[in-house]
Amino acid sequence: MREVDHSKLPADAQFKGYESVLVQEILIKTDNVEYKKEIFYSPSEKRTYVGELPPGIVGEFGPGIRSLVCTLKYVANMSQPKIQELLENCGILISQSTISRVLINDETGFNQEKKDIFRAALEHTPFQQIDDTTVRVNGKNQYSQILCNPYYTAFFTVPRKDRLTILDLLLCGRERTYRFDLKAFCLMSDFNVAKKVKNQLLNLTEDKEISEAEMQSLLEKVFKKGEGKNIKTRIMEAAAIAAYHRQTTIPVQ
Repeated sequence: MREVDHSKLPADAQFKGYESVLVQEILIKTDNVEYKKEIFYSPSEKRTYVGELPPGIVGEFGPGIRSLVCTLKYVANMSQPKIQELLENCGILISQSTISRVLINDETGFNQEKKDIFRAALEHTPFQQIDDTTVRVNGKNQYSQILCNPYYTAFFTVPRKDRLTILDLLLCGRERTYRFDLKAFCLMSDFNVAKKVKNQLLNLTEDKEISEAEMQSLLEKVFKKGEGKNIKTRIMEAAAIAAYHRQTTIPVQ
């Protein structure tokens, strides 16, 4: 409550209540907490047991600092040296390498959150739109794949933008497999794989899922070393798409 200087009031001044004024402010201060972790050693197991830090505590910095680092980088577009300068001015002793690890190593769990959002979008939304743009990563050209619809947007930076790369994104981390069923051979026809090659594959395969190693072993039987690079890619694409459509663990688009 802020009072009027009564010495300045005239003799007939009457009290009429209060006027509310909301003033917004921000307070930044350090909050250093020391945790003492119990340590036990088992001679029979030759193993040391150490108490765990509370959930959300990673290393020497709390979740508030890690969240602030991400906000300053991705919302305020601040450089890592400027983030360090701001934090040190607030009394936080932190190195640029630590800031880099917070941003790159996903200590905040944002990558898992993105994976969960993307998986939910594939399961519960009717369509996905995809586009890409070139980005530079460590001096090399890569591609930022953007998958979205009115409910979400997800970005993935990948070295290539071919069918297998997009398929790997849609598999949500599931290992890519291959299957030589009717759909695969129909796709090979669409991809202009020669009939002679398809007949060889028909004799060497059966309608079941195979791994990457098994696929490469199969291609070595059909093609000589260094031969048919583009055709091998088309075969892999056709068989991978067929396996994707037959699997049931990931929602199919």
